[in-house]
Amino acid sequence: MKTQNYVALLLLALLAPFDVAQVSDTQPSAVVPRLVNFSGKAVDAQGNVTSGIAGITFSIYKDQSGGAPLWTETQNVQANARGNYTVLLGSTRPEGLPLELFLSGEARWLGVRINDDAEQPRALLLSVPYALKAADAETLGGKPASAFMAAPVAGTGSGPAAPQPAQTNAIVCSSGTACKTGFVPLFSSNGGSVAVKDSIVSQSGTAVKIAGTASATGTISSGGDVDASGNVNANGNVGASTVTTVALTGGVNSTMTGTGNSIAAVEGSATATGAAGFTFGVIGQSASDNGRGVFGLAPGASGVGVIGETTGSSGIGVTGKTLNGEGWSFSATGNAQQDRGSGGWVKALVTVNGDSPPYQILRCFNSTLPGSTASTPPCGFNLLEQQYAVFNIDFGFEVDDRFWSVSAEGYFTGGDNGAIIANAFASTEALGKNSILQVSTYTDSGNYQGTQFTVAIF
Repeated sequence: MKTQNYVALLLLALLAPFDVAQVSDTQPSAVVPRLVNFSGKAVDAQGNVTSGIAGITFSIYKDQSGGAPLWTETQNVQANARGNYTVLLGSTRPEGLPLELFLSGEARWLGVRINDDAEQPRALLLSVPYALKAADAETLGGKPASAFMAAPVAGTGSGPAAPQPAQTNAIVCSSGTACKTGFVPLFSSNGGSVAVKDSIVSQSGTAVKIAGTASATGTISSGGDVDASGNVNANGNVGASTVTTVALTGGVNSTMTGTGNSIAAVEGSATATGAAGFTFGVIGQSASDNGRGVFGLAPGASGVGVIGETTGSSGIGVTGKTLNGEGWSFSATGNAQQDRGSGGWVKALVTVNGDSPPYQILRCFNSTLPGSTASTPPCGFNLLEQQYAVFNIDFGFEVDDRFWSVSAEGYFTGGDNGAIIANAFASTEALGKNSILQVSTYTDSGNYQGTQFTVAIF
């Protein structure tokens, strides 16, 4: 929006020396406010007329361009249907325009800025405002005539009126739509009559809402509800002392750059001393049938979408479960990979020397044990020879309801066709425990034959 100044500046009231001389010595002179009448026309950048209430900032400068303002004030101005408006410069201040602006006799320039638009080219003040210097004739040694009146007699109550306390800076709305109820104000000018416009933060009772994008470079702490309808960008820590509800209807965006060993886009941590139940670093939940509770995408050739870690001896980095008995707790569209030294999808693996004494477990893996004990023989398994080439293996967990596979790893050279067959069965009734699998090895002719064999439990 811009303004067209089409009416010359005119001083409404100038203090002349004879004004003081004609005042009765029994009647204190009324101070005529030092105001300047200014008229303009408000139009936008395209030349369209703007009507209604607008926040206009008036500034007086020493030069035509550049430099800091010598004086400034902001007023709410009512423009008519043609954009015409009239204001009294200095009306927001008890003293009006300060005399010091014009005592030097130098030129002064007026700048006008409407709402948040750029300031329009400055206009040269005409000669009339410089007549303010004539008001200096009201003073003696820089003091008003009232300073030289006789002091009041005690108890009479006569004498000049006590000076009024200084008025605090006026706050005006920067536009007709600003200063809405419930919104936290945002200052759009510095000092003087401060212009205020609405921010993206509003408050209703104890609920504070942020619309748009909110950024934090330090620590954000909340003792109540946090409700963000836009995005929350956090470059520091986000902590909550007692957050009862966290509703993010937009998203959490964090852009991290650096040269360190680790860069985290979102990190969650939860601790609770003596608390019952669970604590969660990050919770993801989707209410739609085809939604994703947590989604991780790594477009790089060696990126990782989601990482789960644990420092506890029995902790779980990532867990998935179905709450209604349906669906998949884990699903892989592509291949599944796991490092060689950790537990995998097979429940148990064991390789046994059943060829000759001492019969023993050579290699093994037990998915129910943590750390190195899962792959250090005997891996929690118990090997017992029932008879020659017949062994009972107690895995320590129920196996009679699982699938298993057993294979012999040797050849017989003493006759028959040289083949050795391995067989296994789990019978709770016969063996007395549902955690035992019985393995026997024999030749293709049916004779028991000891050999090395391997068992896999799925």
